[in-house]
Amino acid sequence: MTLVYVLDDDPTELTLWQFAAQDSNGDVQVHTFLTPMDFRIACLQRQPDVAIIDAIMPVETGYDVCKWIRSCCPNVKMVINTAMEAEHYQVMAEMLG
Repeated sequence: MTLVYVLDDDPTELTLWQFAAQDSNGDVQVHTFLTPMDFRIACLQRQPDVAIIDAIMPVETGYDVCKWIRSCCPNVKMVINTAMEAEHYQVMAEMLG
C-alpha cells in the first residue's frame, strides 16, 4: 500500500488532493494535515511514500518543510503545489528534489 501525506493550510485544497491521490483499488492511503507541525509528527511516526506539500503557507513555507523531509526522510517522493507562476518557485522546488 502506498502512503501519501498531503500538507496544505486550505481545507478545500486538502479535500481535492485527497480525492486525486486515492485510487479505485484502495492501494493508496491518504492522510491530510493543516499544519507543518502535525505533518512533521506524522512523518516521524511513519514515513510516507509520497508527500504533497503546499508551497506557500502562513507559518512556514512548503520549501522549508521539503528541506526538513530531505534531511530526515530522503527517500520520500515530493510534489510541491503552488499557484505561483514565477520561474524561481519552480527552480526552488527542483533544487529540493
